[in-house]
Amino acid sequence: MTYKRCQDKFQTATHTDTTYIQRTDTVAVPAATAGFQVKTDTTYLTQIVREGRAVVTYVRTPQVTRVQADCLPDTIYQQVRVPLAVTTRNVFEKPQTGWRTAAIVALFAAVLGWLFFLVELHTIKHL
Repeated sequence: MTYKRCQDKFQTATHTDTTYIQRTDTVAVPAATAGFQVKTDTTYLTQIVREGRAVVTYVRTPQVTRVQADCLPDTIYQQVRVPLAVTTRNVFEKPQTGWRTAAIVALFAAVLGWLFFLVELHTIKHL
């Protein structure tokens, strides 16, 4: 099949394939605070409990019992595999013309001619 016929037949042909990319999704979790208080007797008590991002503070005084819960902000990064359709088009490049080959042949002929000239020159000197 010649280049021209191949180009006419397949130049507009496309191929669709699916590949996957990794995408990072970022989700921001805001800070939160909750608290309440109640009237109590004359006992004093203070206790702080920390677990992960949460901090619970319990304070008991003679007048009031106060409980406060705080949650620090956080960011979640999640790797998601996403399908991506890729369409490729057949591309044909025209083959190189014979100028390169012709140049190599001409160089080879010149070298051979120079060698024959040197051989003839050498034989004439020895006669």
